[in-house]
Amino acid sequence: ESYELFSAKDRNCLHMEVDISGSNLKYETGDHIAIWPTNPGEEVNKFLDILDLSDKQHSVVTVKALEPTAKVPFPNPTTYDAILRYHLEICSPVSRQFVSTLAAFAPNDDIKAEMNRLGSDKDYFHEKTGPHYYNIARFLASVSKGEKWAKIPFSAFIEGLTKLQPRYYSISSSSLVQPKKISITAVVESQQIPGRDDPFRGVATNYLFALKQKQNGDPNPAPFGQSYELTGPRNKYDGIHVPVHVRHSNFKLPSDPGKPIIMIGPGTGVAPFRGFVQERAKQARDGVEVGKTLLFFGCRKS
Repeated sequence: ESYELFSAKDRNCLHMEVDISGSNLKYETGDHIAIWPTNPGEEVNKFLDILDLSDKQHSVVTVKALEPTAKVPFPNPTTYDAILRYHLEICSPVSRQFVSTLAAFAPNDDIKAEMNRLGSDKDYFHEKTGPHYYNIARFLASVSKGEKWAKIPFSAFIEGLTKLQPRYYSISSSSLVQPKKISITAVVESQQIPGRDDPFRGVATNYLFALKQKQNGDPNPAPFGQSYELTGPRNKYDGIHVPVHVRHSNFKLPSDPGKPIIMIGPGTGVAPFRGFVQERAKQARDGVEVGKTLLFFGCRKS
């Protein structure tokens, strides 16, 4: 189950229920849920294009570690598309250290000189990249003015980019009320960036929004022009399943339900407190003596 709590020009708030029945997952009120997202197709295509690999997008490749003790961080054999879509952080801001590494593979000497300056001069790097939130593909395209970077060995990205990481969200439900369903309440991240034609968009929340669109049969299954392979690698997720795990937290209600609490949650910071209120309401209905429970929350518009 998934739906929007509100939708504005630059802001969407999403509520989603994740059914964990039939799995070994358990949670307690106040825990976090980890969402393993996929990268949007548009960013995958930009990456392949600037490396002049678009025609090899679905070519099968085998990655071998040079060191016998090293482990390849994804299933083998695979494809360029699968590596970029499911396994590498291709949307995160580019690092200055990685720029220094890639300078040696620049298309020409002028671009190489610019890359060396960007890699060695911290202030210059932040001046050129900081305001734009460039990921690696957008950065390379900007520096070379669209000229392809065909000399970079793909292994440089496997070594230089971090593995795609889960995003953590406060669970907004009570395990006492719904032990087999985990609620997520999150703002779909979108930020206007000066000098960019399109906003900077959060990877995981926009992925969840695309799942919501598909699940509800919405007319625009690719939110904000971003498409996601919702079925996952080798169709593992069939479009309605999402890979998750639970991270336990110390952010809990008092063990004594009779203790009074004050909760302050501006914006979607209210999410864990929704679970706390659910829990105390259930305890009160069950005849438990519950302490005074106050929730203060903020709204952009009253």
